[in-house]
Order: sequence, then C-alpha cells, then structure tokens
Amino acid sequence: MQDHTHSDSSSFFDDANSRSYQLWKKSTSLKKPSENKIYECVLFKRSKRTNFLKSRFYVLFDDRFAYYKNGRDKVETAYCQLLNVKLEMINSEEEKEDKCKFGLRLSHNGQHSELFARTKDIYEKLIKHLSKFCVLSWYSKAYTDIKTIGKGSFAKVSSLYSDYESSCSEEDLTF
Repeated sequence: MQDHTHSDSSSFFDDANSRSYQLWKKSTSLKKPSENKIYECVLFKRSKRTNFLKSRFYVLFDDRFAYYKNGRDKVETAYCQLLNVKLEMINSEEEKEDKCKFGLRLSHNGQHSELFARTKDIYEKLIKHLSKFCVLSWYSKAYTDIKTIGKGSFAKVSSLYSDYESSCSEEDLTF
C-alpha cells in the first residue's frame, strides 16, 4: 500500500510506540478474522515504484478494511485495523486523471494511504461506511450537535444530527 511516513503531524490518536507500526499488515498475521462483510468495491492506489494507478479489490469487514490483489482469487493480501485511523477526503477535482477525482486518505502514526474511487457513488458509499469506524477530520462540518447527553473529565457524549445523511435519499441510509 502507499504508506508514507511523515513525523510532523502527530495526533492524539497515535500510539505511543509507533516505530514498529504499519498501517497495512499482512493478512497472515490476523487471528480469527470476521467474515461479516459491510461493503466491497474496487479502488485505485498509486504505485510507489511507477507512480501509475493500480486497482485493488477492497472489502470493509466489521473488524478491518482489507484488500485483495486479485478479487477473483479471494485471497486477502493485507488489512488495516480502523481503530483510531483518521479518515480524510481528498479534494481532487483539479486532477487530470478521472480516476483520481474521488480520493480518501487513511492515516495513523504518521503513515497514510491514499485511495481513489472511480465514481462518486462508490466514493460516497465508502465514506459513509468508513466514517462509522474512523476518526473524522470533517466531524464539525458533517454533524450538528443537538444536545449534550453526558460530560466527563475526558470526553463529552452528544446527540448529533448528520448533515451528510440528511442530504442522502432514504434508500442510501439503509444498512
């Protein structure tokens, strides 16, 4: 995967021992993986070697986000645990390649991976599903705080209204 290291942007959600951290781990290291598929699609990533876009088949499970080099083989290549992973939308309207218009970035511990959807429909559905697992960089733009339910020394629990989901049709909200 396209993992880039940059130490200047640390986050509250980064791990204390981040030297050995890898955003994408080989699937052979996963014990008792869930088979509950939430969403699957084809996404593109840039090759580190050639800088060309490569397509991969991705599946969002309830415990990980995985990719397959060849979707027909059904052999999982690598996975990313989405706990404390930051999800960002990449504004790429000015990109020359059509495949790069709908991008997202997953980042954690100074590493990130940029993925691109072919269509806006795939992109929006993937963002909707990933936003249930990831830390959102656009939280204040996507949600309106209706009421504070509880408050402690570390966190606040609020009732929210989703501005994003209100703009979707009811069919898009069915899980």
